[in-house]
Amino acid sequence: MKRFFSVGVTALVAVFVLGFSSCVKDTCTEKRTFTRVDPVYVQAEDFRIPLEVVAPQALVDPGIVYAYGSYLLINEKRKGVHVIDNTNPASPVPISFIKIPGNVDFAVRDGYLYADSYLDLLTIDIRQANAPIFVSRKEDVFKPLWADQNFGYCVYYKVTAETTVLDCADNNFNQPIFWTGGGVWANAEFIDKADNSGASGNGVGGSFAKFTLSGSRLYMVDQYSLNTYNVDNASSPVFVSTLQLGWGIETIFPVDGNLFVGSTNGVHILSITNPDQPKYLSKFDHASSCDPVYVVGNTAYVTLRSGTRCQGFT
Repeated sequence: MKRFFSVGVTALVAVFVLGFSSCVKDTCTEKRTFTRVDPVYVQAEDFRIPLEVVAPQALVDPGIVYAYGSYLLINEKRKGVHVIDNTNPASPVPISFIKIPGNVDFAVRDGYLYADSYLDLLTIDIRQANAPIFVSRKEDVFKPLWADQNFGYCVYYKVTAETTVLDCADNNFNQPIFWTGGGVWANAEFIDKADNSGASGNGVGGSFAKFTLSGSRLYMVDQYSLNTYNVDNASSPVFVSTLQLGWGIETIFPVDGNLFVGSTNGVHILSITNPDQPKYLSKFDHASSCDPVYVVGNTAYVTLRSGTRCQGFT
């Protein structure tokens, strides 16, 4: 009886386990919220178009804020620039909106606005702020993430939060990051949802700037390098030099003959005693983290924050 009972229980347990497994297999799902990342492509004809100035627009997704004389210039991410009369700071008056496809940063010298438009650098005369005039376009100043012969230039990633249900039979079940439907899906912790002073005649931005002016030189950073342009003739920027800085370059800030360049893992300090050939002086290393840099006197302030595409636990 003991042997029979033992075998019977074993068989019963096996049947139960098999039945339970079958049941779980049929209903096993997980509901997860991911950050979806899709590459965004543009063709040259999408952004190499005539300049258009329109009536003031509502601020929807503003980027950097730039002060120039009695005006405020506010970037509308990848759309253009809001021009605002700030003569009375208690009551700013919107004047116009300059449509600039792909624009995220700019700087101003002697009434000329230098702005990125995806791959190109535009010069726009804003001496009459209510009637900006297109001056010139320099093509292929900035690099795309990559180029595809069918889709065009990949210029950025569109990041959205989406909730989806995965079946346990799906190869992506329980994966923190995967590719599907033409985009990358990742747990929120993997990806983040992804401003300067100078001489007289230049405007003033802030700590998130990728463009900055010092004297008659326009300095611009991309992910890897620092590009220098001569703007002695404000209406016609002339390329001077490129300095490779390594991966993860983010922001730039000028003070007292130096450039402070923020990267994901440190702050590069460059001398511009020779403004045409920035010279590497030193680097302060820190843990990987997105880090705008702002300098006052002899102190540089670097904010390190966690929960971003740069990772980090600060």
